[in-house]
This record gives sequence, C-alpha cells and structure tokens, in this order.
Amino acid sequence: MSIGEFARATGLAVSTLRFYDSVGVLVPEHVDPATSHRRYGRTQVATGRLVARLRRVGLPVASIRTIVCDIDDRVLIQAVLDEHLQRLEEGFEAARTELALLTNDLTDPEGFSAARFMTDARRLARALRSVMFALPAAPESGLSAVLIDVSGDEARLVATDRYRLATSVVPLARGTNAQARCAVAQSDLAGVLAFLGNVTDLDVTIGDHQLRLEDGEESLAVLLADAEFPNYHVVLNSLDSPAHSATMDRDSLRDLLESASYLRGVGPENTEARVVTLYSSPEGFVSTEPATPDQAPIVVNYEFLLQAVEAGPGEQLQLDFSTPIAPLAIRFSDEPRTFSMLMPTRIA
Repeated sequence: MSIGEFARATGLAVSTLRFYDSVGVLVPEHVDPATSHRRYGRTQVATGRLVARLRRVGLPVASIRTIVCDIDDRVLIQAVLDEHLQRLEEGFEAARTELALLTNDLTDPEGFSAARFMTDARRLARALRSVMFALPAAPESGLSAVLIDVSGDEARLVATDRYRLATSVVPLARGTNAQARCAVAQSDLAGVLAFLGNVTDLDVTIGDHQLRLEDGEESLAVLLADAEFPNYHVVLNSLDSPAHSATMDRDSLRDLLESASYLRGVGPENTEARVVTLYSSPEGFVSTEPATPDQAPIVVNYEFLLQAVEAGPGEQLQLDFSTPIAPLAIRFSDEPRTFSMLMPTRIA
C-alpha cells in the first residue's frame, strides 16, 4: 500500500505517518532507497487504526510506541492506559477549578466580590500557622504568599517553596458554595494572624483585589498578592497510594531524629544542608537505619522535617512513604487534611 492508501485506510494523515515513521511508532515495511517512497503492508492496517485511536485520546508518543512494540504484554498495556487515564482525570479536575475561577472573573469584570463566606477565625488561624513554615526563606516572586483556594464548602490553604509543600483545609459555613482563589502575601500574614486572634465568627470577602475579614465592628483588608501558583493538585494526587505508612507520636519522632547520624546533603538552590535517611517497613515502622543491606532510603532535609513535625496540629503523626524519589508526606491524625510534603534530596 502506498502512504496515501494507508492513510485513507487508517485515518492517519500522511504527515502524521511520516512523523510516526521517524520516531519508530509505525515503520513502513519497505522504503524505496531511490525515491524514499514508503510502502505499508496490509497487515499493518490494524496497527495503524490502533495508533489512530490512541492518538485521539491524547496518549503521548512514547506511550503509543510502548503499546505498539509490546502489543502482547497485556499487563504493561493496562498499566500504560491506567496511568494516562489518571493524568486525564487530574487534568480535568484542574481545568474544572480554573474554569470556575475564570467564570467568576468574566462575570465580575468590575472587581466586585468574587466570593463571600463565613468561617471560624480560630480554625483559619490554626490552618495558617500549620502551612507558613513551608514559605520561602527569602522573598520569591509568585511563592512568597499563602494560597487560599475556595471551592464549595471548604477553603484549602497552600504554601510551598518548591522543596516542600504544606496544606490545610478549613470548613466554611453550611450552605456555602463559593469558588475563588487568592494569595495573601507573606508580609501580610502576621497582621492577619493578629486580627484572627481577636475575633471568633468571621465574614470573609474575596474580591476587588483584596481579602476582607470582618467580625461585627472589627475589620481588616489586605491587598491580594499577584501570584501564579503551580498546579498543586497534581502533587497532592501523587500521595493517594503510599507504599508504606508509619504511625508514631511527635515525641518519638523527635527522639529518633535526635539520635540519628546526620549527613552532609544538598539543600535548596544546591546549598549545603543537613539531611537524614529514613527507612520504612511494611509493618509500619520507621527508622534511620536499613532493615536489610539492600533497602533504599528516602533522603530528606533534616530542618524541613523537624519544622513540618512541629508545625502540624496534634501529637499523632503518620508518615507516608512511596519510593526514594517520591515526596514524603507527614500527616496528623487529629486533622488528616492538614499535612505537608517534603521533596527528597540527596547526600552530597
């Protein structure tokens, strides 16, 4: 079959077939060395139609090549498709949030209130304190702020410096159905916490480029930071299936860290930092020494780990381990939706 005949039979454009030939996805049976004309076998039509279907659902080229080259490995193929489906679902949820925020912007061009809700001032203050430790040590454009992501009946607070991420969820008054996102600058957080310490029931308004907090006659307004946060939803979704979890109280983890042998490792911006190696077991134990000679550790920044442990609410901790190159999650039994993540680093 000529390339034109093959294109009509499979539904793939001629230019696409040339590309798939160049990257090894769909190679013709014969190429004329004199004219470079491609000839495809009729037995390749089924493969071509499969490639067209995979292309329509947005599968990356590398994944298409994997499926075509290992067409008889059903387990591998299912794993590739499941991973792609998860990416699509994560992208859909992120798009849903962005479209809701865009709707607010388009229907509110004059900058009136994008969202208004009631919440408990003490819960909001506790959530702020539990995430602020993850803010950048030095001011950095776009990240020197706490993100407040309001959706439905809850507000999620997020802080990150790219090497760690902390998040906490605050319930809103029953019946709230708000959609809004704003960022409060790091320099304004002390004033916000001071105000929250003097009030109880809080009326919050996000809009007109400011966050307004009110409780009766008391009020505080701060200008919103001009920040574009990274898509943190993808990072949070990566924690759904940890390989192992270890539960221990805060004092036990402190004692473990104090008795550990620290190593010289790599910190933010390739600076030198103290790091500690952590090992987990299927039985739910965590240690700083391997149980077997071939056990791989996760290497984390010691200071960051201690700050995460101290910042969270409650005494009972849960450490979620996945792989040595995946984030370590530190959760709190008293408030499971308040947790932090540490990106793994390496020994220098």
